[in-house]
Amino acid sequence: MLASVAVVYLLLTTIYSYQPPFSTSGNSVVDSSGTAVKLRCVNWAGSMETLLPEGLQHNSIDGIALLIQQMNFNCVRLTYSTAT
Repeated sequence: MLASVAVVYLLLTTIYSYQPPFSTSGNSVVDSSGTAVKLRCVNWAGSMETLLPEGLQHNSIDGIALLIQQMNFNCVRLTYSTAT
């Protein structure tokens, strides 16, 4: 019983103490030091027949992530399908 309480306590303190890396200040996205961050995003399509991010049949996720980084993008917009 005590172990269960300890696990729940750790889980709750972890959830409620999490600070995301970015927040907003006015109309800007800022990092933890308050410096404005410019998001340079790339779209990663994934709403076609596979319902998964596309391109993984041609390259690994690590390879695609490296390519995105090398092109100086710092965020990825993932599309999703509402098809059931």
